[in-house]
Amino acid sequence: MKLKTAHPMIRFWHYVSEFLATFIFFFVGSMMIGVFFGLPAFKESFLTQEMRILAVVMVIIATTLLIIYSPLGKISGAHMNPAVSFAFWMEAHLETIDFIFYVLVQILATLAAIYLVSIIIPDPSIATKLGLPEPPSEHRVFIEFAAEVFATGILIGLLFFFLSEKILVKYTGALMGCYIFFIKLISIEAVSLNLNPAKYLGAATVFHHFSNAWLYIIGPFLGTFLAVMLHRSWSILKRPKYFRFNHEEGYLEKLFSRYSDLKKKK
Repeated sequence: MKLKTAHPMIRFWHYVSEFLATFIFFFVGSMMIGVFFGLPAFKESFLTQEMRILAVVMVIIATTLLIIYSPLGKISGAHMNPAVSFAFWMEAHLETIDFIFYVLVQILATLAAIYLVSIIIPDPSIATKLGLPEPPSEHRVFIEFAAEVFATGILIGLLFFFLSEKILVKYTGALMGCYIFFIKLISIEAVSLNLNPAKYLGAATVFHHFSNAWLYIIGPFLGTFLAVMLHRSWSILKRPKYFRFNHEEGYLEKLFSRYSDLKKKK
């Protein structure tokens, strides 16, 4: 199902919805990271690092589910990731103008969220935890890049599968939550998985550090591109029918219609 409407105001609210979804997700996630790893009261508390990591991950998962199953998810789809929007643009679910604006608001929302958290909790030591991975050593650059490509490709493949049938769409939020949990567990010790160019650009801009930017920007886009091409060339792999993680056809149009009806009754 494409994002298509003749009314520019409907399109505008799609972009606003995507901005709000992305901002809320990264503000809540970054704030939790800042609190548990930036405030001395928590760093010196009885909570172990593993307990703090688990608490942050659980909050991030809960936030993901709430956003996807909220009206924001029904309006814009709550991609919150340029690499994800790129996949649906390649599949022609988003027009070029929509893809450009989706990516733009995702980057701006991430930048605003991380900047706000950096003001509330001005601790430079949390920079790497707010979306700015530690630069890998020279011999690990290829491993980090391959991990970004592979993990993003798996994410897109899973999304395509769940968005290929209407009966599966309602479970997409749960899928995203589980995948985030899995990725966070892996990235604790193994690699600094980022998967989201907007997250990296937001953190890099706030903390003025763009080391190995190509790795965390090109990697997710390349993973998305390869995943989409694989789905196109291999018929056994399903392609998405929907671009919203919580799809409801014409949801925003229905809201506008109800609002107009209420105004007429008044």
